[in-house]
Amino acid sequence: MRAYHFLSARYALAAIEKQRLKVSRFDDLNDPFELYAAELKNPKHRIAFRKFKKEMAKRFGLLCFSKSWKSPLLWSHYGDRHKGVALEFDINEDIINEVSYKPDRLLLNIGNKLSSGGLDENDMDCILKTKFKQWEYEEEVRVFIRLNDSQEEDGLHFYSFEDGVTLVGIIHGPLCQLKEREISAVLPKGHSLQLTKARLAFKSFSVVPNLSVGQRVIHGKS
Repeated sequence: MRAYHFLSARYALAAIEKQRLKVSRFDDLNDPFELYAAELKNPKHRIAFRKFKKEMAKRFGLLCFSKSWKSPLLWSHYGDRHKGVALEFDINEDIINEVSYKPDRLLLNIGNKLSSGGLDENDMDCILKTKFKQWEYEEEVRVFIRLNDSQEEDGLHFYSFEDGVTLVGIIHGPLCQLKEREISAVLPKGHSLQLTKARLAFKSFSVVPNLSVGQRVIHGKS
């Protein structure tokens, strides 16, 4: 599957040079309802889920992508207000997880399941991949990462590009000033990326390819 990760130009260059992405942590995401998708009116259930989230944050992280780069909201919120880029990845279907968007909290039989040993695999899957419906503009897909399998540096965790997560292209936001030579200078020798420059659409509220510029291939020199 092709999927896109939005970054400022500065952090995109660092990701390209080091061939890695920063792993997001469950306790540091921009949605406070992460892992709280279930209805939790019972105080005991809230306590159990707080412990669950804390434990998950210690052991796991995630890489967040979008299935499309054409939403102006994505560029505004994650692409440095249209001055950044979207890195294009080819991601193995076996490791990708599509987020499901719901208008209401999940109704799980939490009490019985906690008393009998915990949530089952299906419940866990739903909790990990469910967000409120108003987030659906993101068209998010996720790759879950064991922190033990990541690189730790200065308190942050990074995941190296591998066969399952392959960087294949870069889309310049409508206001991006990043030069091709800057990308080529940090891209490892023997690697190449397809460059697409974007612009604001003329007939809709969307971001589209700038066909007057066309696509080009950038080759690594570093």
